[in-house]
Amino acid sequence: MRKLFTSESVTEGHPDKVCDRISDAVLDAVLAKDSEGRVACETCCTTDTVFIAGEITSKVDVNIVGIARRVLRDIGYTGGASGFNANTCKIEVAVHKQSPDIAMGTGDDVGGAGDQGMMFGYACSETEQLMPLPIMLAHQMAYRLTQRRKDGTIPFILPDGKTQVTVEYGEDGMPSRIDTIVISTQHYENATEEQLLESLTENVITPILKYAKHFAGVYGGDLDIDTYNLYINPTGRFVQGGPAADTGLTGRKIIVDTYGGYAPHGGGAFSGKDPTKVDRSAAYMARYIAKNIVDAGICSRCQVQLAYAIGVAEPVSVRIDTFGGADEEKLVKAVRQCFGLTPNQIIEHRQFSANFRGIFFAVSKNLLESLPKVGNVLSFFFFLKDYPCFDLNLHEQEMIKEYHAFIRKRLRNKEDMYRREVVMGLMQGFFFELCNIFNSYAPDSSAVVKSKSRKEYIFERFYESLIQSYQSERSVKFYADQLCLTPKHLSGVVKEISGKTVGEWIDELVILEAKALLNSSSMNIQEIADRLNFANQSFFGKYFKHYTGMSPKEYRKSR
Repeated sequence: MRKLFTSESVTEGHPDKVCDRISDAVLDAVLAKDSEGRVACETCCTTDTVFIAGEITSKVDVNIVGIARRVLRDIGYTGGASGFNANTCKIEVAVHKQSPDIAMGTGDDVGGAGDQGMMFGYACSETEQLMPLPIMLAHQMAYRLTQRRKDGTIPFILPDGKTQVTVEYGEDGMPSRIDTIVISTQHYENATEEQLLESLTENVITPILKYAKHFAGVYGGDLDIDTYNLYINPTGRFVQGGPAADTGLTGRKIIVDTYGGYAPHGGGAFSGKDPTKVDRSAAYMARYIAKNIVDAGICSRCQVQLAYAIGVAEPVSVRIDTFGGADEEKLVKAVRQCFGLTPNQIIEHRQFSANFRGIFFAVSKNLLESLPKVGNVLSFFFFLKDYPCFDLNLHEQEMIKEYHAFIRKRLRNKEDMYRREVVMGLMQGFFFELCNIFNSYAPDSSAVVKSKSRKEYIFERFYESLIQSYQSERSVKFYADQLCLTPKHLSGVVKEISGKTVGEWIDELVILEAKALLNSSSMNIQEIADRLNFANQSFFGKYFKHYTGMSPKEYRKSR
């Protein structure tokens, strides 16, 4: 059965996009001078009038009228055949400050969302951009239409325009054929249908279809780009366009701004809103999460929903749909752990040099626990505490890149029945390589490591005592007595230096040892309980379940 899907895009001269651009330009001007400015700018344009309204709270003033005229000129609305003149149109401004009822929930001390609402992010494996093919092609054609107008390649078209692409999908759920292309573009009075057909086909459609053919290689399919239906200005005439012919509003093209109708979108527009407005920033974050899940090979399609309450930092809900491709409950837990989802975390930024590149490994706690223990963990802790970054030579860099690339490749090969075992082996090898790197740098650095403070000395002695005694002693008082300190003082020092309390250190080591014994020893649960100095098997079971969420027996069966 034929399955068709259609998406559209618009050019920058479409009245709705004119309004989006003006709203965003006002936002940019405020944030360029005041990074903490609060902006929710809305624009309406029609005939010879632009109306700008909304909320702006900032330490700086910006020339809103001048910004609007600059945007209109850049688009190409300078009078004449376009029907709209940036220099003479009427511009009205009605802007007020952000409501104090909202502001009190979005400050740095609270960091809450600027409004309630739900946001969606989506990604799929149809294109390199992890976007659905219909909207990607529609965007590319709209962009190219504007480019060829501005560089003079197609001199007889004007700013307003729309593109639309219909894609046929095969039984495997992947694109198989371009079915229909529609392009509507404003043009000069004397432009003929033949001119438009020839020029748009040569300069817009054909280059983008070749681009579309390339996408088929991304998912290993074949894409028919030769049998499509084509409509250019279906009524035969599009002379009057832009704000002179139609009214534009900020945010009315939210389907164009998201996934072309292929996936849900939230209820709020993007343009003209500062990052505290989660309508925009959380939608970007949801898309970012979905992209990472698909790019990691976990599934071929992923939809993420976030929802917020006004003035509340953490999302009230996180939902992930992989369309049967993965364990969604586990993904939600992983996402909450790996991604900062509060407004402050989403908008936090760092300045990077233009040539900055990076790779990372994200591994579960269970995997780390299964890796072999190498060397002096304490010395590693103190070295990284004082020197969290150090330079690698070219050989070390290449080695890490090779491990990263190969591990990623093996993870994507879902057909390999021994994928997990292979990846675990590679991770262990990588871990030992990192240890080699550390050992080569730590001695050189030790000469310049600052002298340990009294508190660091106390922590080091505590850790040494803990390693020797944690299997039999779980009392804070015991370790305090070893160091001739009060339990309160020891707890305060350990917390300050390591970020964890004495009790957390003890429990972590006991649980690690219990897991190791359950994983690799032939000891029964009673013997393990005795080994770890628990009064009885029942008490050990309750202790283990409290920290892991499962009984020792369940844990052993799950390995």
